[in-house]
Amino acid sequence: MGFFGYIFISFVIGNQFAIYSDVTVPELRGTVNALSGIMLNIGGITENVIVSAFVQNNFLSLSITLILVMWLVGSFSWIIPYFYYLEESELRRLTILTREKDLRVQVV
Repeated sequence: MGFFGYIFISFVIGNQFAIYSDVTVPELRGTVNALSGIMLNIGGITENVIVSAFVQNNFLSLSITLILVMWLVGSFSWIIPYFYYLEESELRRLTILTREKDLRVQVV
């Protein structure tokens, strides 16, 4: 289970920022990256607190299993954006084209 979690989480690292830049307009990229960082930190802190509580109470095997399950579920949750990726990237492309047309009209 840990091996599969490690394989699937490696797909996320490189694609995360590419997905953000493809589906968000330039003004919101910083906000999206910041919210992603906040959610990653909240998840990491929560998982560490839960696992350390299990380790302290001598449930080492349960804590290792919990880590692996969280890791696997988290890595599979990155499949969800791929269902919406094409639609969102097309919407962003149309938004950028509309802005470009508006700028051309203002310049002329």
